[in-house]
Amino acid sequence: MNYRVVLASTLFWSLAAAGSAGAAVSDAALDAAVKTAMPQVVTWRRDFHQHPELGNRETRTSKIVADELRKMGLEVRTGIAHTGVVGILKGGRPGPTLALRADMDALPVTEQVDLPFKSTATAEYRGEKVGVMHACGHDGHTAILLGAAQVLSGMRAELPGTIMFVFQPAEEGAPDGEQGGAQMMLEQGLFATTKPDAMFGLHLWSTLHVGAVGYREGPLMAASDRFKLVVKGQQTHGARPWGGVDPIVTAAQIVIHRHVLLFVPAAHREHQHRVLRRQPRRLQPLDERGVPALVVHARGQLAHVVGRRIRLEATDLPEVVHRVARVARTASDAEHEQPAAAVARRAQAPRHRVDRSRI
Repeated sequence: MNYRVVLASTLFWSLAAAGSAGAAVSDAALDAAVKTAMPQVVTWRRDFHQHPELGNRETRTSKIVADELRKMGLEVRTGIAHTGVVGILKGGRPGPTLALRADMDALPVTEQVDLPFKSTATAEYRGEKVGVMHACGHDGHTAILLGAAQVLSGMRAELPGTIMFVFQPAEEGAPDGEQGGAQMMLEQGLFATTKPDAMFGLHLWSTLHVGAVGYREGPLMAASDRFKLVVKGQQTHGARPWGGVDPIVTAAQIVIHRHVLLFVPAAHREHQHRVLRRQPRRLQPLDERGVPALVVHARGQLAHVVGRRIRLEATDLPEVVHRVARVARTASDAEHEQPAAAVARRAQAPRHRVDRSRI
């Protein structure tokens, strides 16, 4: 990943948003400052990658961020939404207030790639011990924003206006039973004393070619909201299946019918079994019907025992959820609990090979 290009682009957009006053900072001076900052940005990124932390648990990461911002002479606020950090840089010239944002949390994923800075971290997630990895690029986001703060703080005399550097925790979602993330930062007064005229964020995207910066008009990325659907059966011994109700059968039909409703054109649904064998998924990521995300939980089941309940989690529209549940229920005596649902959208781009020698 060419972090120099991304960092330079971040600085370009932040200065361009300041209007004509930004002309005081020349392209040559900006390029030189970015080149000087890059070794430290790479060092930060690899350190964060090697020491990932889950949402609301980014204590090490947020401390490093706060310490580095203080070294740069910024006003620093900590503890927003548990581990959130905000740095305020006041320029030497009049101008607007801009905010640049990065997320800091990692994912419950075990890293498989063998790198010198590979993550071997583990944590407890939903009652299980899991590997922890920056599998969504937040290590890069945090390092890039620190790099932007370093570059801009070095030219504060020529800088028009004020810049907020917002480091958000729990972007991937707060742990079960907890609050966190951007909403909590807003509720705890993120913009109470300093409110930006515009706010910018970025996301590393491995499907873009190295050195390219992508953008589009309209929505590009969004938060995901989830629903939970519990299918309740009746437990029985596998030798007497007629004595119970198998929730796995019902859950499987929910998965299949959900796929048909979301991805198969209405005209072909009467041929759903034939279509499902050959039809690729048709839903576009910005389509308002939803996003194909589904997890099935069936813990503690024995091979010779018909289980009692299955939990499904996904990101679909309520009408899709209710419809597939009704359809599946006609095939068995299993029951389902009513879910709450919402839509998430995610951008998509063609895949290509990534040059790992530059990360």
